[in-house]
This record gives sequence, C-alpha cells and structure tokens, in this order.
Amino acid sequence: MLILAGAIALAAAITVLAVVDPFGDEPAPDGACNGGEQLCDRTLDEVAFAATHNSMSAADQPGWRFTQQERGIGPQLEAGIRGLLIDMYYGSKTRRGVQNVPVAKVRDGHRPARLGRDVYLCHTICGFGATRASDALRDVRDFLAEHPREVLLISIEDHVRPRDVARVFERSGLERYVWRGPLGPDRFPTLREMIEKDARVVVMAENRSSGVPWLRAQFDLVQETPYRFGTPAEVAAESSCRPNRGNAGLPLFLLNNWVDTSPLPSPRN
Repeated sequence: MLILAGAIALAAAITVLAVVDPFGDEPAPDGACNGGEQLCDRTLDEVAFAATHNSMSAADQPGWRFTQQERGIGPQLEAGIRGLLIDMYYGSKTRRGVQNVPVAKVRDGHRPARLGRDVYLCHTICGFGATRASDALRDVRDFLAEHPREVLLISIEDHVRPRDVARVFERSGLERYVWRGPLGPDRFPTLREMIEKDARVVVMAENRSSGVPWLRAQFDLVQETPYRFGTPAEVAAESSCRPNRGNAGLPLFLLNNWVDTSPLPSPRN
C-alpha cells in the first residue's frame, strides 16, 4: 500500500481519507469527489490517494506468477484504490509466453506492434507475468466512464519510449480522460475542476516524458520514501521515512509502505 499526497498537507489528507473510508460499503453522497464532498475544493496536492505498487501483478490475472496483489486493476479501483504504480516494457508473444524486448531493438519511427511486439505491463521479467498495457488501461477507462466523480493518479516505471506510452493510452481510450492543464508547484487543479473538465487522470513517468505534453516527469513533482524493506520491522523503523528519490521541496509526497521479498512475495507480510 502507498499513499500519494501533498507533502505539506499529508497529515490532514490522511485524516480525510480515513473519515471518508473509500473501502466501506456506504455509497458516496451526490456531488462527492473521490468519495467525499469535503475533497472537491481541495487541490490535487491536498488530497491523499491510496495506491498499489505493481498494480498489474495480481494473482487473479492469467499467466502471472510471484504476484504482489490479490486482484487485478479493475477490482482494485472498485475497492477504493486511486493511485496505480505500473511498469511498462516492450514484449513479444512467443510459445513460452511474453518475452522482454530491449528498447534498443524497437527501431525509431516504427510502431512496436508492426514488428510483432507490443507494450506490456510486467514486473521486470515479462516471462513471469505480462498484461497487454492497452487491455489494462481499458479497464481503467471503463472504471472512469462508470464513476464520473473519481480522480486517479498513474505512475509509470517506463521502459518504453514516451510516444509508445501515448499510443497505449490512445488505443485503450484512456487518453480522453487525461489531465492536460497546468500541473506544478504553483498550480494544481482542484478535484472539482478536474471532474468538471472530465480530465480526471494525472499520468507521470519515472524516466522519460519528453514529446508528450500530458506525460509528467514524476520526480519534478514527487518526493518519496525508501521502498526496499525485507521485514515488517524495517517498515516500522524510523529509517523508513528518510528521503529517497525526488528533492525534499517537491509538492507531492509518495509514502512507500510495503514489504518486498522478491521474487517470492509473502502475503503474511
């Protein structure tokens, strides 16, 4: 589990998240934003978003091994998750399953699909599990179409070129919901503004974002805590809050809070 929130307003935002209880069975009131009326006029950096790490790595998805989630992206969104951390790789489908294709082998100027390759959501090794990125994002699109007052954040560990990220969003139909307006230290939209414009997804890339205006450079916006913890005790230690990637003055805050025992995640942790 992770929380994406404004760095300054983190404590207040988490309080609101707990009060709203997006995981409960009570329907949100009419006019609510992300489950709470009190969130509508908060700017994006003043709201907490419950998020999942390696959202696509789920036990109920065909062909996935060593998974980190119990259920896929669609059910996660239905449960109240509003931040998705996903990894994109080039892959090629073979008789042994999807195999990674290095970026260098996908030539400039060619769409990967024309070369028998595509963009997949994988956790490092596509042979251990891979979901076609456009299929996964189509589930996100469907959720947004059915829930017109929900705002999402998507963080991409990108091992593909920015234009191919854009193509995946276009093919899935999710591009129509992407926030294209100002987003930065001095200008964040309110949830109400994003909902009224029906531009309810902020998309960030860890590595490369050039050439796609709505694809934001994540660590120009986000500071985070460490994410390599081998035991619950390491998560509870004070050192788990030390600065990691992203400068301390950045306006969004990513709190990493899970135990990583890769390649064999342990549910009891």
